[in-house]
Amino acid sequence: MNERSKGKCFINGLLPVIMVFILQNALAIFVVELMFVWDAATFKGSRYSEFLNGLLEKVQTQGFNTAVLFVYSVVGVIVFALWYKKFYKNHFKQTLTLRGYKPFLYPGIILFALGGQVVCEYLINAIGLMFPQLLADYAEIMEKAGLSEASMTPLLAVYAIILGPICEELVFRGLCYGYLRSGFSFWVACTVQALLFGAFHLNMLQAIYAFIMGFALGFVMEKTGNLIITILLHIAFNGSSLLVATLLQLVPDGAIPTFGVILGSMILVYISIYMVIRSKPFVERIS
Repeated sequence: MNERSKGKCFINGLLPVIMVFILQNALAIFVVELMFVWDAATFKGSRYSEFLNGLLEKVQTQGFNTAVLFVYSVVGVIVFALWYKKFYKNHFKQTLTLRGYKPFLYPGIILFALGGQVVCEYLINAIGLMFPQLLADYAEIMEKAGLSEASMTPLLAVYAIILGPICEELVFRGLCYGYLRSGFSFWVACTVQALLFGAFHLNMLQAIYAFIMGFALGFVMEKTGNLIITILLHIAFNGSSLLVATLLQLVPDGAIPTFGVILGSMILVYISIYMVIRSKPFVERIS
C-alpha cells in the first residue's frame, strides 16, 4: 500500500473521532439554545444580567449534563451504527453475532470486567499518590458530570453502563480501528485508536487507564473481528465499578495483600482475554 492510501486510511480513522466530538458539542449547544428560548419566553425579571445568570446556573447543573449525555449517546448509537454498517457491508452481521461462540466466552467477559476494574482502581490510586492534583481534577470532573457513586442517577447509569459503551465501541473499535487497520499494521492501528480513546476522556488520569483498556479491546477486536464482544466487555467493565469498589474495601491494609490483589487481577485479565479469544469458532480477522 502506497503512502497516499495510508494517508487516506489515517484520515478516515480520525473522522469518526472528530465526528463524535462535533456531535457532543453540537447537541450541548442545541440544548442551551432550547433553554435560552424557553427562559426568554418565561423570564419575569427586568435585567438581562439576571436572565443570563439564571441560564448559566442551569447549564452547570447535573440535569443539563444528564440531558446532553443521554441525547448524545442515543443519537450517536444511531449515527455510528449506520456508518459502521456501511463500512463493513457484507461482514456487518458477522461482526455482530455470538452464534457458534463457546460458552466460556461469558465467564471470560465477567473476569475481564472484575480484574480490569481492580487494576484500574489501584492504578488511579497510585497515580493519585504521585500526582494529587490529577486525582483531585478527576474526582471533580466525575462529580460535576454526575458520574460518581454518590451522584449517579438512573438515567446517567443507563448512559454510563449501556449507551456510552455502545457508542464508544462503534466509534473507536468499530470505525476508527477498522479504517486504520485497513492501511496499517495491528500495532500502529491499535495504538492510535487507544491513544484517541484516551484523549476522548479529556482528563489525564482517565486517559491513562482508558488507553490501556482501549488497547486491550483493540486486541480483542483484532483476534475476534466481533464488535459485540468488545461492547459486552466495555459494558461489563463499566457496570462492575460499584461492585469492585465495594469488594476492595474488604482487602486488608498492607503491601502484601495489595500486591496479591493486583497481581491476581492482572492474571485474571490475561486469562479472560485468552478465554474470550479462544471462544471464537474460528480465528479470522475481518477487514
